[in-house]
Amino acid sequence: MGLGYLKSSTSYRSYISTTKTRYPSKATWMSEISCSLGQANGSGRDWSGGYDPTINNVFMFSGLMFRNFVLAQEPHCDFWTLVSNGPGCSPTQDPSCVLKTNSNGWTDGVIYYDGEYASNGNHDLYISKHFWMSKHFGNFVKPGSQRRPIDNDASLNSMDVSTANKYYILAKDSNSAKHSEPNIPRRDMYYSLRWCCARLPARTLLRSMLRIPRMVAQKGSYP
Repeated sequence: MGLGYLKSSTSYRSYISTTKTRYPSKATWMSEISCSLGQANGSGRDWSGGYDPTINNVFMFSGLMFRNFVLAQEPHCDFWTLVSNGPGCSPTQDPSCVLKTNSNGWTDGVIYYDGEYASNGNHDLYISKHFWMSKHFGNFVKPGSQRRPIDNDASLNSMDVSTANKYYILAKDSNSAKHSEPNIPRRDMYYSLRWCCARLPARTLLRSMLRIPRMVAQKGSYP
């Protein structure tokens, strides 16, 4: 199992190298550590208690998934806890508390419920932003998909994935002050696609359902 909370990419490379040396016939998988706080750009991430349902933590966690799929080239990701009773607050007393960070809860699920539901009758479910982040990966990274390389410094924030008849690009931009377009390789493309990236705020997370128009050939070649 790949431990997603290793703080740096260097640490993770070392872990993968050691694992492959000791167990050459075994493939590593990613498993979420469920309880991790840190900044959107990945700095400060570590195992920790605390509840953070904000886009800040989602960017941090999506960065872990990109790192495991792209850097470690791991074929599988497990998210252990779907529904958690650990928001660390009482939604019956403050309905908006499930949207705010606190130090009493745990960032260990994608859907939350009131831990006191048996006594207060609150059976509501609270969907976190982590749910929608997982949805993006689940929609486009299907079993049997092939990951294709992206050869530039945006590679740890983007994935190039194809199936037998589909081609997908997933990208993350956690820096609201800077927007760049990854250099998507055109080699081995089954379909003629052009990367088209709108200037969107960081809170859009993984640019949802971005339409990528077909490339138009000019004098027999693609621009």
